[in-house]
Amino acid sequence: KTLELAPCNTKTCGDKVDCQYGLWSNWGNCTKCGGQRFRSRSIMQHPSFGGMECQASETMQTTRCPRECGEQLYWCAWSEWTKFSACTKTCGAGNHVRQRTLAMTDKRPSSPLAVASSKKDCKGSVSDVQPCDLPACEACAPKDCELSGWSEW
Repeated sequence: KTLELAPCNTKTCGDKVDCQYGLWSNWGNCTKCGGQRFRSRSIMQHPSFGGMECQASETMQTTRCPRECGEQLYWCAWSEWTKFSACTKTCGAGNHVRQRTLAMTDKRPSSPLAVASSKKDCKGSVSDVQPCDLPACEACAPKDCELSGWSEW
């Protein structure tokens, strides 16, 4: 017996079409406080004639919820120091002052002073008084008059 082979089905059935996805939906609601939220998209075109297959992982996205739940927390925090004021004197013993204030913030500082429950629980200020480096003042004291000798006629 002789075996004879011949090609068959050599005509293409159509052009290759890849999987195509629709637009992403809006993000859904959070599942719980600090939980997750989801969004999805549909498959708009299934592949054909050897096109790129659809991936189920490309139809759903998950992310962490950006909001925290429960009571809003506020922190007491010191502001940065102001610049030192001008000296209180121009010579002798004078001082200059700088200040900072205690204020409520809803942003967690690196080292909070206290946690408070409302914006009315945190007030205060502190001053830093430092001596100025000034020259001594010239002494002003009355002196007796001194007369020179008589000149010649």
